Amino acid sequence: MIHSKKLCNNFYQLVLNSRFQEEYLEGLAFIDEELTTGKTIRYLNIEDLPEEPIKRLELLFSLRQSWKESIIQQYLSDLCPTKRHLNELLVNCCRQKTTINGEKVLVGLKEMLL
Repeated sequence: MIHSKKLCNNFYQLVLNSRFQEEYLEGLAFIDEELTTGKTIRYLNIEDLPEEPIKRLELLFSLRQSWKESIIQQYLSDLCPTKRHLNELLVNCCRQKTTINGEKVLVGLKEMLL
């Protein structure tokens, strides 16, 4: 007979001893880091997003003001199957800046699209 309390305790210990990796969330959720709430995991499944690229980008920027290119690409992978397609969409539609580390950060849609 399985003792449910013992099973829950064992699972709890397993979770506590595991190291969380953001890769586990790819395409399903993202980590929102706001000053008021701290780090929060927000569910965002790629299958629930609009099919039209502009509408999808509008939704993504309504959820978060800026996105690292490496994170937003997870939510555009079905629309942009190659890196070239992704770059074309981002260059044509998004305002970008580059961090000191050389990573691209998208900071919103271009004014002509709003």
